[in-house]
Amino acid sequence: MTQVRFSSCNPIFLNVNKTALGVLILHENPEIIEILNKYLLKIDKSALITDFSGSLKEAGEFFKNKNHIDLVFCATRHSGDSVIEFFKLHGVETPVVFISSDVEEAYTAFKVNSAVHFLMAPLQYEDVVEAVNRVMMRQVPSTQLRLQSQTYKKRFLVKIGDKFMSKSVDDVAYFYAEGKIVYLIPKTQNRKYIIEQSLDHLEKTHLNPELFYRINRKFIINIDAIEEVRSYLNSRLKLVLNTPCDLDMIVSREKVVDFKNWLNL
Repeated sequence: MTQVRFSSCNPIFLNVNKTALGVLILHENPEIIEILNKYLLKIDKSALITDFSGSLKEAGEFFKNKNHIDLVFCATRHSGDSVIEFFKLHGVETPVVFISSDVEEAYTAFKVNSAVHFLMAPLQYEDVVEAVNRVMMRQVPSTQLRLQSQTYKKRFLVKIGDKFMSKSVDDVAYFYAEGKIVYLIPKTQNRKYIIEQSLDHLEKTHLNPELFYRINRKFIINIDAIEEVRSYLNSRLKLVLNTPCDLDMIVSREKVVDFKNWLNL
């Protein structure tokens, strides 16, 4: 299964192997099950989705039968039992995405070898897309990944009055949106430049995700611009940059776990 990402807001997944994406939803909340089904079919309309309502013991038999499952979405507990301990006990190798409203559970969840992501409830479509994308990228050959990495932009055209100039992506500290206007902020100059791409377009199409991370709706940060990461109110994080910045760089609560994983903390 290979992902092809276009510039539209909704990523499109192309199944080059003609094999449907197999997903197991192991959850007791009907609302979450319904939302996951909706989002997954929006991502891949050919997806084969199994809503599993049995016990963890029955789930163990399900995995033993080698059912075609590419990805599991599940709560951290099922019928009062720990799903995390279940996966560790049974050595499940299928990629797992845990779902919880408790950010502290993420640290325990990632002790499961097959855990690829942790989503905070309520679920957002973009977060489910990212989870599926992580699994798809695991299945793409390394040669194809190298080809994909060559498509990231190396320079950006910025606007200064009625003139334009080119700025290297290596010189970018961060991007931020102010209303409908998006600015590029360089590492070495205390000024901002208007660019003609949205943050969504930059994040999904132009920027290398190993180097740039969208910490909230307004900011995309270059990893090299981060000087310090501090605890902040309401389980959030505050960033201190190594470049002049008068704006508060706050990592939103639902992104904290993934941000730390991105930083490899």
